[in-house]
Amino acid sequence: MTREAVRWIDAGHAGAFRSQAIYHGLAHARASDTPDTIVWVQPSEPYVCVGYHQQPEAEVNLAWCRRIGLPVIQRETGGGMVYIDSNQVFAQWVFAPERLPRRVDQRFGLFVRALAEALAPLGLEATLGPPNDLHIGGRKVSGTGAAAIGRAEVVTGNYLLDFDYEAMQQVLAAPHPAFAKAFAEALARWLTTLRRELGHPPAPEVLKRHYREACSRVLQRPVVAGTWTPEEEVAIAQMEARFAGQQARWQELAQKPQPAGVRAVKVQAGVWVATAPIEGADGEVRWLTLRTRDRRIDQAVWSGPPADMPPARLEALGRMLHLVEMDEAEVLEVAEAWWQLHDVSRSVLRPELLADAIARIRKAAPRAPFAAGRYLPKGEN
Repeated sequence: MTREAVRWIDAGHAGAFRSQAIYHGLAHARASDTPDTIVWVQPSEPYVCVGYHQQPEAEVNLAWCRRIGLPVIQRETGGGMVYIDSNQVFAQWVFAPERLPRRVDQRFGLFVRALAEALAPLGLEATLGPPNDLHIGGRKVSGTGAAAIGRAEVVTGNYLLDFDYEAMQQVLAAPHPAFAKAFAEALARWLTTLRRELGHPPAPEVLKRHYREACSRVLQRPVVAGTWTPEEEVAIAQMEARFAGQQARWQELAQKPQPAGVRAVKVQAGVWVATAPIEGADGEVRWLTLRTRDRRIDQAVWSGPPADMPPARLEALGRMLHLVEMDEAEVLEVAEAWWQLHDVSRSVLRPELLADAIARIRKAAPRAPFAAGRYLPKGEN
């Protein structure tokens, strides 16, 4: 790889639209002589950010966001819906395509390695949670996303200095209370912050210095302070206007009811909370909510109208499903054995309905595409 200097832009604090517009604008304005750029920015206000491939009306409680005036931004990078505020700081790479690894797993490995190495001086050992999370002690402390935007390859990620777990629960589009509760419990268990790990959040200036030094080591290139050009500033302003213009669309969608169906949310790599409706023989719709981990059922909860069996019996079924692989045939075998054991063959809930619901959830919560492991060893660029 080239040893040309990487431009470092400290954007300071930025409003909701601008904090996302900076890397979009830099990417769209990139010319052949534009230096590779790393942006460091801290949002000055809360907002919700949705991935490029997501449907905001399915992921976000748009009505609640509208009521409290919380902006919703759909970015051009991948990843999931996130709640963002001033307790987070962002690193944004805007590079020429040929100056990052071609393989996306290696690209994320390089980016995450810099995030991880910046935490070492703080006494924290962080590792890659495949495919693209940063973990401390097995819990996510940073998520990342990437995309080809304009003539650039973009990789972005954040550090959670602290996190408003309650706000994240509020912005989540939850089809029923049991799903919201399961998500809240999973979030508390699998998402951590630097405050939680250290007892206090690190000073952003200290973290920034460590991160800039880590980028220079990982990229094996000098990282030199710079500013954006007038042309780039115009492109950034255009992206700000575009994100502001999205709000009218979200207000329109907030007034439309969403159809009931499978709902799956990734908490961290390998951990999902998902729910699916099940229509019983009585015509009533009940919900099966699962927390899955590494393609196995970690928790199963029923909700909705009472079934023709005691709640304690349904809870026992949930316990029996613990650690069962998310495979339709295996679930059906376990369920049929349970139905026979408890002599509930005439119940409105049937084993095949349960297996079908879990098969639908499995499709909605896909397997992580990259192998597990630590961030890439030095020099493996």
